[in-house]
Amino acid sequence: MSTTYDLIVVSAFGRGQWIASELAGQGWKTALVDVSDQVATISDIDAEGPFGLFESQELLPSQRARLADEGEFAAVAGGFTLWLPEGPLEFRSELTPFLLRARDIPEEVETYVRHSGSKAKEGEREKRQIKKLQYSHSWLAQFAHSLTAATHHENHVALESNTAAPLFSPYGLRQLTATGLAKGVQVAKTAGVSLRPKSKIVDLRFDGKSVDAIEIQGDVSGAERGRAFVWCLSYDETKRVSEKLAARLFPKAWPEAQWGWQRLTFETSPSDLLLSLPLSVTVIDDVDLAWTRANMVLVRRRENESSFDAWVKVPTWMRRETPVFAGVVDEVKRLLERKLPGVTLTQKGDLLSPLQWPIYTIEDFAALGAAKSPNLFFDAPGFWSSIDWLGRFKVESLIVEKLMKLKTIWDAAERKAEAQRERQSRKGAQP
Repeated sequence: MSTTYDLIVVSAFGRGQWIASELAGQGWKTALVDVSDQVATISDIDAEGPFGLFESQELLPSQRARLADEGEFAAVAGGFTLWLPEGPLEFRSELTPFLLRARDIPEEVETYVRHSGSKAKEGEREKRQIKKLQYSHSWLAQFAHSLTAATHHENHVALESNTAAPLFSPYGLRQLTATGLAKGVQVAKTAGVSLRPKSKIVDLRFDGKSVDAIEIQGDVSGAERGRAFVWCLSYDETKRVSEKLAARLFPKAWPEAQWGWQRLTFETSPSDLLLSLPLSVTVIDDVDLAWTRANMVLVRRRENESSFDAWVKVPTWMRRETPVFAGVVDEVKRLLERKLPGVTLTQKGDLLSPLQWPIYTIEDFAALGAAKSPNLFFDAPGFWSSIDWLGRFKVESLIVEKLMKLKTIWDAAERKAEAQRERQSRKGAQP
């Protein structure tokens, strides 16, 4: 007899792994179908993305543990750091309040950003007050709303974004290794998750509006039946797998993302000067100009290596105009060499890495949608309001809440059916 799972997670690039492990640990019969190889060939660095982890109050201990399982978690000593023309601004330093006042950042803006990782009721009232300030005083709050957002906003109206990065929270990066990633998979297996690695999706079977089973090929092939499903592929990724599935799961074709985060990798010479940088620093050349292209660069250094990654936010059309994008790369190189006197940078690898981190206009993002099904949930770019780990985990926490509510419905139905069987059994036993 074939197994029917309580939950089947269709995963790519580690998405949904926390959901699978969390519910398996609570006794759910759970399977995770990994289709990463069918979607795209990308590096672990690109799958990780441009942002580290802000230690928000909303983060569950099991979520942080899920990240730590896969790689050594390296805290950035001074917290999230901006490197401005007048010098660095660390957000977890004894000098932070002084440096904020020196840059004309009012205390009410500092207070607002400090509350951004909490559920403070006064947040909306504070935001209304900050909107009344001149941009020269409000820009830091605008930046907090813009940094990790899945929607693009001009600097002076970035407060329109629904989420804000908690810049003053502890901040760190993962140093991913193949051993760590293998350990993360083993942790999921130990929690009770049935793993289906390197699978290919053949079809998704519906019973009315509900999903009934997924047909896969791989080490395990055939139809896997489930009571609930989490789909961790975006529209574009689903389309690469199957045009038919994309049309069914995303009835309204999604617009192309207008912006995206793009990774560049540079080798440094001499390499020892790179050690003067923190593990992560965001370089802004001019806070008054758009936080895109070469004006804002997210630098992520790798421990004990002479190379580093520089993430930039660029219009997606530039990916099709190689000479134009090459000009942005040159501008980034000149900016960083100016910031690091005596260092010569050489770009490594391909000019373009795969587009994994799309950014939409606010109008397009509001219009994005997927198939409505009572037992199907989505966890992928286009569904996260912020594209850092906090935004992803926030969506996954909501999915778990919905799944638990769904289970109460299943349990109630089973109790009702059991009671009915008992009544029929007693009735049948009467002479």
